Parts: sequence; C-alpha cells; structure tokens
Amino acid sequence: MSSGYDYDVFLSFRGPDTRSGITDFLYTRLLAAGIRTFKDDEDLRVGEEFGPELLKAISQSKVAIPILSKGYASSKWCLDELVQMVGCSITRRQKVMPIFYDVSPAEVRHQIGSYEVAFLSHKEKVGANVSKWKAALNHIANLNGWDNSKKNRGEGELVDEIVQEVIDELKTAYLLVTDCLVGVENHVKEINTMMCGDSKDIRILGIHGMGGVGKTTLAKIIYNQLSHCFEDCCFLSNVRETSQLKGIECLQTQLISDILNKKWSNISNVEEGMKVIKERLCGKKVLVLLDDVDQMNHWNALIGKPVWFGLGSKIIITSRNRDIVDVPEVCYPYELMSMNFNQSLQLFCKHAFERDYPSEDYVAFSTEVVKTTGGLPLALEAIGKLLPCRSKDVWDVILKKLKQVPLNEVKRKLKISYDALDDWQKRIFLDIACLFAGFDKMIVLHSWKDSNLFPEEGLEVLQKMSLIKISEDNKLWMHDQLRCLGRDIVGQECDEERKEQTRLWNHEEGFDIVMETKGTINIEALRRKVDPQLLYYFVSQEVERPSNLRYPEVRVFQDNWLSNDFPDNLQNTTLMLSKLRWLLWHHFPLEVKIRNFSMINIVILHLVDCPNLINVQSIKGLASLGILKLIEIPLLERFPDLSNLKKLNELHLGHCHSLIEVQSIEGLGNLTTLKLIKIPLLKRLPNLSNLKKLAELHLRYCHDLTEIRSFAGLENLMMLKLGELPLLERLPNLSNLKKLAQLDLRRCHNLVKIQGRLDSLEDLCIQGCRSLDEALDPASSFKKLKSLRIHDCEKLNLDRIWFSKFEVCGIVYENSTCRLLSKIGICVCQLGRQFFLPSLPQ
Repeated sequence: MSSGYDYDVFLSFRGPDTRSGITDFLYTRLLAAGIRTFKDDEDLRVGEEFGPELLKAISQSKVAIPILSKGYASSKWCLDELVQMVGCSITRRQKVMPIFYDVSPAEVRHQIGSYEVAFLSHKEKVGANVSKWKAALNHIANLNGWDNSKKNRGEGELVDEIVQEVIDELKTAYLLVTDCLVGVENHVKEINTMMCGDSKDIRILGIHGMGGVGKTTLAKIIYNQLSHCFEDCCFLSNVRETSQLKGIECLQTQLISDILNKKWSNISNVEEGMKVIKERLCGKKVLVLLDDVDQMNHWNALIGKPVWFGLGSKIIITSRNRDIVDVPEVCYPYELMSMNFNQSLQLFCKHAFERDYPSEDYVAFSTEVVKTTGGLPLALEAIGKLLPCRSKDVWDVILKKLKQVPLNEVKRKLKISYDALDDWQKRIFLDIACLFAGFDKMIVLHSWKDSNLFPEEGLEVLQKMSLIKISEDNKLWMHDQLRCLGRDIVGQECDEERKEQTRLWNHEEGFDIVMETKGTINIEALRRKVDPQLLYYFVSQEVERPSNLRYPEVRVFQDNWLSNDFPDNLQNTTLMLSKLRWLLWHHFPLEVKIRNFSMINIVILHLVDCPNLINVQSIKGLASLGILKLIEIPLLERFPDLSNLKKLNELHLGHCHSLIEVQSIEGLGNLTTLKLIKIPLLKRLPNLSNLKKLAELHLRYCHDLTEIRSFAGLENLMMLKLGELPLLERLPNLSNLKKLAQLDLRRCHNLVKIQGRLDSLEDLCIQGCRSLDEALDPASSFKKLKSLRIHDCEKLNLDRIWFSKFEVCGIVYENSTCRLLSKIGICVCQLGRQFFLPSLPQ
C-alpha cells in the first residue's frame, strides 16, 4: 500500500441494523485479507458534535464503504460521515463503494420510504444540514455499488465479492513501482486500452517525454500488468547509458538470455546479435521493455523489425527523443506530460510530509512550492526531501528563494537541494556533474582519497537528496538535468573573463581558458580531449600554470602539432602539477619523461599507447599512487622498484611486449588487484607471498610463462584468471586459497593437473585445457559450485567427476555444441568422444 494513509477502508454503518450481521462479517474478512479497516462504532461516540477523530479517519482512508440500511438516514452521525466521504471523493479522489442493504438505490436517491421518515424527524431539529445530507445521498445513490435490497444472494457471496473488488481497487489505484506513486491511473487506463486485449497483432508502445517526467515508472507499471500473460519477458534498463558504457552487444546478450531463459555467451558484434535475435526469438510471444532509447541503431540492434517476434508480442519503448517513437513500426506513440497541480501537490506532500496532502498549517506553503516546480517529478522529489532536513523556521526563506527561479528552468530549481549541502558535499556533487557521471564508484573514491572531502559520507547524503544514484554495477548516475545544474554552477562561479572557473570538461573552453596568460590558477579539473596546443600553453613560459589541477583526463592526438619544436618544449619543461590526482594519458607519440611532471599527490595514473615511452623509473616516487595502469607501451623493458608505493591498490600492465620481469611488485602489501595481460616475454611470476590483501589476479596471454612457483600467502584471493598460457604445465597446490570463488584456466593447452581443495569455489572454467587429465576433487571442491564450463578437454577423465547436487538432464555426444546439463548453468561442450555421466549420489 502507498504511504500517507492511516487506513485502507472506512466502514460507515447504522449499528442496530447491521453491526452483528454483514458489517461484522465484512470487517472480519477485510482484516483477514490484510486490509487496514476503520469500523465506526456508535458506542464510542460522545456528544452531538461530529468528532474530529472520525473526520480524520475518513480523510485518511483510501476507500470508503457506506452500508446504506433502512435506519442509516436516522443517524445524523452517519449522514455527516456521508457528506465527508463525498467531499473526499472530490478533493482527494477517495473511492466510495456503497452497499444498498435492505434499501434500493431509488429510496436513497429520492429519500422515500424509511429515508423520508428519517428526514421529517431531522427537519424539525436541524434544518440547516438537511440540504447537505440530501445532496450527499443523491450523489452516493448514483455511484456503482452493490444492491442487495432484493436479497437475491447470500451475505457470504456478497462479502466475498466486495473484498475482492476492494483488493483490486487498492492494487489499481496505488501501484507499487516506487514508494511514492502519483498520477499514473489515467495514463495506465489509456495505454491499457491500446495495449491490452486478446489481439494477435504485434503491438509496440512508445512512451516519450522530457527527462525526469516519469516515463520509466509508467512503462514498468504497464510491463507489470502485462507480464502475467507472457512466459518470455525482458526489461532492458538504461539502454542509452548501457550502450555507451558497455556496448549494444551487452544489451543484445541480456535480451537473448532473458527470453531463452538461459545464459548466452557474450555477443562479439552487433551483426551477430541481430542474427541471433532474428533466428532464435522468431515465433516467440514476448514482452520486452526498452528503457531510454535515444538512437535508432539501438532499435535496429535490439528489435529490428516486428516480424522478428511471434504474434501477440508487445514491446514497450521509452525515449526522450520523439523521433525514436515517431516511426511507422510504433503502433501507439504516447507522450507523457508533466504532472498537473493536484498530482504535483500529492507527490510533494508524500516526500515532505509522508502523506498525500498537507496539514492546514502548510496548505498555502505547499501550494506555493508546487507552483514553482513545473510539474517535473524529479524536481518535486528533490525539493520535497530537502524540507524535512531543514528547520521549519527557514522554510519561508527557501520558498522565497524558489520564487526567484524561473519556472521553465528546472536545473535552477534543483539548486535548492545543492544549497543544502555542506562545502565538502558541494565539491563532490560538482565533481560528479562535471567529470565522474558514469564512472565506477571505487575509481572515483580513489581520486578523492586523502582529499579531506569525506566522500563516503558525501555520496550517502547525495543519494538521500536524490542528487545521484549508484547503480547495481556500482556506477555513479546523475540525471541529465542535475548534471546541467552542476555545470551551470561551475560556469557561474567564474567572472565574465572566466578567470575563476574551477573545472573544465569542454575541450574548446579548456583550450580558450588555459591559453590565457593569466587567470588559470583556480583550475582544479580538466576532462575530455586535450590536444598538443593546450599542452603547449601549459609548458609555455607565458602561462600561469594551473597548480591546483586535480583530475585531468588528457587525450593527446598525433596530428595538428603547433610547430616542429613543440616536442622539445614538452620534453624539457617541468610541469608543476603538484595537486594533480588523476592523469589519463592516451596516444602520446613522443618520448615522454615522467620526471618532468611534478605530481607528488597523484592517485590514479593511466598511460595508454605510448609507443616511444622507455623509462618510467620516476613512477617509484609517486608515493600517493593508488591505481597504476600501463597499457600498450611496447618499448618498456624494465619495471621500476615500486616498494615505496605503499598505497598502491591496483596494478594493470598490458600489451607491454618488451617487458621481461616484474619482480619489483613483491613488496606491495596493499595491492588488491593485479592484472598482467599480453606480456609475451614474461617467463615467471615474482614471489607473491607478501601480497596478503590481493583479491584478484589476472594473468593472460603471457606466452613465455612456464612456471608459477607458489600461491602461498594469498589467503584473500577470490578471483584467479589464468588464460592463454600455452607453456604452463603445472600449477602449485591451490588448497591455501580459502576464499577463491572463481577459477578460470581457459586455453592453458599444456596444463596437466589442478591440485588442491577449494571450499569456496563457485565458478570453474577449464575450456581448452587439452592436456588436462586430473582436475580438482569434486567431493571437496564442488560443494558450492554453481557453474562448470568444460570445452575441448581431450584427456580429462570425466568418470572422476560427479556433479554433487546437480540435476543432469541428458547425455552429451561427440562434437556436440554447448548443451545445458543442469539448472544452474553447467556447460559441457565438444569433449571429443561420447561419454555417460556417472550415477549421482541420492
């Protein structure tokens, strides 16, 4: 049930008529169904005045059920309750569901029979209220309800029908997609008219509108209502963002896996994914929701043409771009507009007061707040969550400030939430808005490390204020309007000559500002492309260099050099970047001397594709370094001594074709992740016994590696990925890896044995281990196993492997393709011979 109500149902009845009959029966059944019900008991009434507790109970109920019996109109309390119900049905959309018990709707509507007698009595006592009572009775008599005046069915049957309809009404009116759901009923009904029914046509619904207006929420409700009619369903969230971060192939893989109800191997390219979707999903009746589609290539890659799916399929698409849904394939385009005033007031009150309407003291204030928000749910939520955190003494000040913001500028309205943050939280918000939206949370925390920003607490506050969200894959997400807000704030911090701007995320502005001879002293962050021209001005003596720089992402391209002497300028000049914390340097074609950078506080250093970089010895002086990535540095032969890098947590070395050894990593006691990828001349691993905190070890495509001496000391290792190591024949005993959950040994062609006991192992991959004849002991190492992948293992004796707790469903034949052998994802493929799985223990 949605919040903001004390009761689900208010029962109004005349005690002597129905208390011990249908009223008690109905009340008991409603409570048994988990429906919070208020039963007005006449015995508890005191005096003649209509009690405030009854007024509150009616107002705080979602559904009102008056049981109109012969003596109902004789009670002025019952009639007053009825007047209040009618009022709530108009002002608060309360649902009134009358029961006509021993009286007909006509008797109630025209006040005849027992109702006429009752009103003659009332008129003599209180003539002023009679007109209100009659109007209320007339209104109620015209509503749909239950007419049991003819006693044509038993009370048990009648009560069962009422309880079921109440349950259905509560579900329909207060759909639980979020904790605060407002104003979707009419949209749902209109779309249901288009989408529902037994039609065998393939129907596509396209919901479009501005960001933050509630498209995803509405789409989920429609999806939930339709899902019970489909066996094959798929919800693809954040298509736009996911395709940018992971590629459209990731979404194709999810779509195929969800519809076929089994894990599908990763799609390698878009064309392959389209082919699989067309061929494997053809003929299936599916329900698919694509959320936030902003390009037609998303459409083409994921759903192509409607004929790709079976008759009766329904596809829902949400997009900010009208062009995505304004195509012939979309049968039903639906534009979602901003909320009206009443809906906006209700949503604001849910967040600000945890109820559906404001108390009398705050009606005027709430009305003024809602008028300034423009009906955008995101703005209503953010401002509504701000107020409970602030003293009520300053609410009028906040309202006055809100009134100064133009109604059509949502980003400026949201600045109220920004102003509620302390100085540290504001810096974190601006960093995310300008630089880090879409970044992994842990990477960003490294960049803030030792910055005295208290980032863990700051991120928690930003989430509670609805300024950011952290996705399931640990990425920082910020609404586009909020990102615009943050960037607008940074832009307004500078003066007309932009001398005070602290963060530069735009390539052109970065160049224009930094090339100036004065005014760059306050620059804290650079991001996006930085070409040689910008670097030239960094090193030129005419520029006052940005000594406060913390987060630059530098991507240098190989063309458009300013002059022939530019490389000498860059190589021979010391760059004073003492507060630099994050440097990503891509595609720099010169011989770079890292010592030319004074960056003693750097936390993240990422050098990629530096074809002439030979010496990185000065890295050993970067004592604050937390993450080091050296990728595609082909001339690097010797790795520096890193023993002084006590704070280093992650080390990634990849495509370093001249690198011979990495012995200097032995003393990195705080290292948690080590990745050595495509280092073909590496013959042996260094001693890893001191890496007590190491959780992930990746060693792949190191073709000359012949030996791994020991895994001693790696008690915290959870992931071990050794792949494409063709000369590796033996592994050390793995028994000391107590926490190892994932072991991947794919294509280690000469590996003969895997020895040890792995109590925590959940995922084992030995694909392509052609020489392997002895694997782990299943009795001890397969207790927690969830996934086993075997492929091209010619010598492995499978009779020694019994699959504890696995439900085997068949036999694998020679040269078979991947076939699912259990409900938990075991794949046995191309074993080279027919075999039978052994009997399983009972």
